[in-house]
Amino acid sequence: MRWLWLPIALIVLAMSTLLLAPATWLDWALQRYSHGALTLANAEGRLWHGRGILQAMLPGSQVASLANAAWAVQGRALLKGRLQVRVSDQQTGQAILVAGWSPGGVHLDRAQLQLPAELLGRFSKTLAGLSLTGPMLLTADGVSFSGSTVQGRASLDWRNAGSGMTSVRPLGDYRLDWTGSGDHLAFALMSQGGSLALNGAGIWRPSGDFEFKGEARVAPGKEAELAPLLRMMGRQEGAGVYAINLDSTTGLAGR
Repeated sequence: MRWLWLPIALIVLAMSTLLLAPATWLDWALQRYSHGALTLANAEGRLWHGRGILQAMLPGSQVASLANAAWAVQGRALLKGRLQVRVSDQQTGQAILVAGWSPGGVHLDRAQLQLPAELLGRFSKTLAGLSLTGPMLLTADGVSFSGSTVQGRASLDWRNAGSGMTSVRPLGDYRLDWTGSGDHLAFALMSQGGSLALNGAGIWRPSGDFEFKGEARVAPGKEAELAPLLRMMGRQEGAGVYAINLDSTTGLAGR
């Protein structure tokens, strides 16, 4: 009957690993699954629980601090064979991220995270060159990644959008909705008022590949002020109308 002790020993070993694993393991996982967009600086404690500074890695090696974060592994999830971590803002106590790992893949159960618009520059050289500004709110519920498969829904609300390429402030308010569709995330961009209307659709794949096709329309009287920005964004198709084509490798939109 000695073999009965084997599963018990494995469980004890797994629990010991979680209890003693350094906090830097969480930083490693965060960087890997965000494709380097997010990191956890000054991490203290253990993988089981700890604290650190949640940061966004912006283009040009710039860093933006998002929150003083605290995290804890959820014990109930372990009973189901899943490692689930709740990351909270230390000041408000509100959950920023609830994410998990299991043999079936990575799960983003919940997210409500304020991000700088500059972070969009990590996904396209064109976006990086636009020097985007303004706060964005990422909201996600039930997003999962398993190999090359992705499921779930998420949204990104960008308020008081701006760009270093123009003095027009704000450009407008925008919303990006994502839907997991097997081997990719399909997304749609919609405008919610402002001097520059942006609309379009595209896809993002777990490999990091990204492509977008859309249209920009300028409000009457703003054409001259927005011309430098629009020339970088796309190809003019009519008075105040520009076609936008972006991907993860383009140097300039529309080329």
